[in-house]
Amino acid sequence: MNATADLTLDEVTRQLAAVREQLLQLARDDFPRRYELQLEHDRLRRQARSFVSDSDTYRSTSSLLVELNTKREALAAIQRDMASQRHGAALNIEMRSARGTDALVQRIAQIEEALDSRPDR
Repeated sequence: MNATADLTLDEVTRQLAAVREQLLQLARDDFPRRYELQLEHDRLRRQARSFVSDSDTYRSTSSLLVELNTKREALAAIQRDMASQRHGAALNIEMRSARGTDALVQRIAQIEEALDSRPDR
């Protein structure tokens, strides 16, 4: 069940499910085959994880731009709602935490980095 590096996430998921099914149906004492299937299972899991960690690589530029604009608008809305520095520094800190501002800023940076690395931009 070796696969090429050009598989989609759906194909990797299907292969992973097939390997799991084979492992479940395998005789308990078939250690060589179990070992072989477990190695394939681990390889497919690593490949699936790479899709998750590099998911922006597999998305279209237009999709990333839509998400970037949405995230920027959400951040702007949070910033508009913040109290002036004199009156509410503690309130602003709590608001930033509650609304996930740090994660939002981080995601914006990730999208911008992914877009900057594309040759079509």
